[in-house]
Amino acid sequence: MLAEDTVTHALQALSDEWLLFRGYTNRSGEVDHLLVGPGGVWAIEVKGRSVCVHIQGDYWSYEKYDRYGNLVGQGALTDRRGRSWGRQVSEPASALQTFLATRGVYTTVHTAVAVINDRASLGVCDNCPIDVVSIGTHYLLDSIQAQGTVFDAGSCHKIAGLIRRDHTFHAQCRGSRRR
Repeated sequence: MLAEDTVTHALQALSDEWLLFRGYTNRSGEVDHLLVGPGGVWAIEVKGRSVCVHIQGDYWSYEKYDRYGNLVGQGALTDRRGRSWGRQVSEPASALQTFLATRGVYTTVHTAVAVINDRASLGVCDNCPIDVVSIGTHYLLDSIQAQGTVFDAGSCHKIAGLIRRDHTFHAQCRGSRRR
């Protein structure tokens, strides 16, 4: 939760034209942050691990080192469903992009994974399947701001309304399945 709060705080540096949703849910899963603004729509998954991240296509792995530089762990970076961190963010982003298109909003939902930990690093990164992998928040913010203007304020509010509707629908569906 601290890592997510760190990203939320960093995103506040964006202009007031940006709208932030935390914990957006749809049929394909949940993303920690969904951002809508002049630079488009961004799905952002946040991880708070002190690991060296390696990406080879859809295979995401890690190496963990102690403070002396000794390798103390390694393995796959997946969620409980076995999806890589990249698929964890890209599947809900793709479902949102399809949902928006069926409502007449044709846009790309950009994907990002932000690893928030002072001891995190990025190792091998080949054929990365998402738009941005950021160690810390600076590269994430730079990437979002580099998009230029895609939407005006009216479009942002329309998209935000559709996102609220979609999230509410899927949150209610998940709630009823848990009972």
